[in-house]
Amino acid sequence: MTFDVLYGDFDNDGTFQVTVEFADGSRVIHERIALTEKQARKLAGKVKEAGKIDDRYWGYFYPRYGSDAYREEEREGSFYAIGLANGFIAESDVPYPISTLI
Repeated sequence: MTFDVLYGDFDNDGTFQVTVEFADGSRVIHERIALTEKQARKLAGKVKEAGKIDDRYWGYFYPRYGSDAYREEEREGSFYAIGLANGFIAESDVPYPISTLI
């Protein structure tokens, strides 16, 4: 599994998060989202060293803009938007994170 590990204050709120970005541009974020910079750097180092992630501790994070994963999410969003507009599907049937796009 090939991925890059990033950490930063993505929300500009003084806390740090750790994300993993895969080759297709899809990303996951670690469940601990309010870390100090030192904690985030340490966690990122552990993940890089291990070369793998444990899915139990990682959740969906928006894909990198313009990546294959981004284009796939946009395609799915278009599909659901058309279905909603034409009454073929209910809003409650639109899965997360697609529901955030429409």
